[in-house]
Amino acid sequence: MLSIALLSVSYAGLTTAACAIWSLPGDVAPPNMTSIAGGLQNCVSNIGGILGPIVTGFIITSTHSFIPALLVSGAVTLAGALTYLFWLGKVEPIIPGVDSPSSQLSL
Repeated sequence: MLSIALLSVSYAGLTTAACAIWSLPGDVAPPNMTSIAGGLQNCVSNIGGILGPIVTGFIITSTHSFIPALLVSGAVTLAGALTYLFWLGKVEPIIPGVDSPSSQLSL
């Protein structure tokens, strides 16, 4: 019963965070390019949807337990949350034609 409650709380957090994450393309994309930014975000996000079941299945097959798979899933989720919290930085619109410091690096 505890596992169902914890999974429910986890899913509630996921759906709450999804609102903020899906607002980012509209906030940062240049005019008339929001759909491109949203599509790119969706493509990269779905990599987790592809790899998640594969990694989970491998862990369960190797350990014969769901506990390590849930621990790995929790650790990856925590790492993602910490990435947004500490690494994302200030969200600003992308202005076409303006050089950013990273675009000035020579290859």
